[in-house]
Amino acid sequence: MNKKPASGSKTSKRKSVKGKVGIFWWHNNRVLAMRSCVRRGADVDYRYFHENMWPVLQYQHPELRLMRHAELPQGRVWFTRAEQRFWVQMDREIFQPRIKAAVLRAFGLPRKSTDFSIYVR
Repeated sequence: MNKKPASGSKTSKRKSVKGKVGIFWWHNNRVLAMRSCVRRGADVDYRYFHENMWPVLQYQHPELRLMRHAELPQGRVWFTRAEQRFWVQMDREIFQPRIKAAVLRAFGLPRKSTDFSIYVR
């Protein structure tokens, strides 16, 4: 007789949650996203900090060349494998429903598996 593994057992299959992790800035009513990942223990996170990637973003968007990375509202998306959830931290000034929706779209995040919090710099 075949029995299904108990939920929570190591042999039970988890539903895979799809989406991307990375960092982003909010500029001219759009998300400027950089996506890539690295495993850090139980989390999947973006490898770099905003200040490290700012020159790349400036190259891609010449209108940003005279600005500093901290002048634009920004955020980060990471994934916790144990909870199978995405977490989005973003500046208070962009903690708004329409901007949250834009971040969900930019990173392909499932709303039901994503939590948002305010990042205090």
